[in-house]
Amino acid sequence: MRGQIREYSQSHPVSAELVIEVSLSTLAEDREMANIYAEATIPEYWLFNLNTNTVEAYSKPIGGRYSEMKTFQKSEIIFPLNFPQTKLNLSYLKYFKIT
Repeated sequence: MRGQIREYSQSHPVSAELVIEVSLSTLAEDREMANIYAEATIPEYWLFNLNTNTVEAYSKPIGGRYSEMKTFQKSEIIFPLNFPQTKLNLSYLKYFKIT
């Protein structure tokens, strides 16, 4: 989220730098959410797909759609675009199915 925590003591945030969703049984609906987030110009949307053990990373919203989508495997490390010093090693996530 942009801003300081104290700014949200009376209301919810109206924007975000990154939205993350976890999907097991609502994958189609969660993929549709990408359009809503792109329309709101959220710079990045990550969809954790528990069925395939992948993360779909949507970025660069243009005209209500994300112009880029990359799929990451559970063995990869991903970095938020606006926070490149932060990394997430997907192999450490317990909720991915072990295959």
